[in-house]
Amino acid sequence: MALLDALLLRERRAIARAGMLAAAHRYDDALTELHDFESDRVAATREGLRAAAIDHFGAAAERAAGRSEGPRARARLDRARRYVTATLRPRLHRIEWRLRVQQLCHTRAEHLATLVAAAEAARAEIVAGTPPPEAWSRGGQSAIATAAALMGAEAITADDILYADDTSLRALRGAVMAAYPDDLAAAVPRLGHEFLRAVLLRQLHRPDLAALPMAECDDAEPLVCLEQARIAQLLGEPRVARTCLHGFAARAGGHRLVRRLHTGVFLAQLELTLGDEARALSVLEDVPVDLLGGRPALMYGRLLLDAGRAEEAQGLLSAIVARQPELEGAASLLAEAERLATRARAL
Repeated sequence: MALLDALLLRERRAIARAGMLAAAHRYDDALTELHDFESDRVAATREGLRAAAIDHFGAAAERAAGRSEGPRARARLDRARRYVTATLRPRLHRIEWRLRVQQLCHTRAEHLATLVAAAEAARAEIVAGTPPPEAWSRGGQSAIATAAALMGAEAITADDILYADDTSLRALRGAVMAAYPDDLAAAVPRLGHEFLRAVLLRQLHRPDLAALPMAECDDAEPLVCLEQARIAQLLGEPRVARTCLHGFAARAGGHRLVRRLHTGVFLAQLELTLGDEARALSVLEDVPVDLLGGRPALMYGRLLLDAGRAEEAQGLLSAIVARQPELEGAASLLAEAERLATRARAL
């Protein structure tokens, strides 16, 4: 009993000394004090010391980055990384994330800084308990089932992808490539692991987490511009999305069909959101009619009618009704086009 009491006393004293050393930011010395002890209390204390060290050096890295002292910021971040354990990895990740946001806002184009700022605001709301917007859940998940199978899981979460290492992401490359036409998919291997992470996070309905890694990707690549546009639209930034889609068209040789999404239709929808019907109509005029889905075709017909081009609208809508007679709203819009076209011919 006396021996046990003596051991407990030694442990308490070691913990107290470790606390004093940590207060002086001597974290290595503090951990050394606990080297000879293995109780649950010491394990918890050790983890707490490591967390404090990560916070201390992480904060120093952020201050250095704020003063544009890149080398000092990297050195402090490297010090923080020395104390990471598996359970503390998310803690370090949050610090690294803030540093990445800070760097991006200082180094990338204004529209990408706007995109990331919107994402961070949305993420803060979710962390505070606000449910994600319902609109986020409407996007396709073409790569997710395949990714889950490759990871040997029934389902995957945003955290699974957010914290996935490069090896895990590389294994999911094929699932992401399958979401694009072959010629565009050929670019995926050179776009890097963060592109894969961002695409998967978007498909997991977390554009707030996808924005930063996608904004860091090389936007000289058409696919990067397209994915940035998709993320921006989900985050309620139609002007940013429009800028990114213009970038896609410039780099891809024009608008095109990407699986079920035609980028010209996407741009027209953004123009309508921004209140510019003339530009939306101009964009749709360049989209082959046979590539228009039912709802985009109705949008095109409505725009033609509003522009006073009833005969063109009648021809378009007649073809749409013949092709998709069950399409809701098509018959009534065609009837309106026929009335206006008849009136126009009578004048």
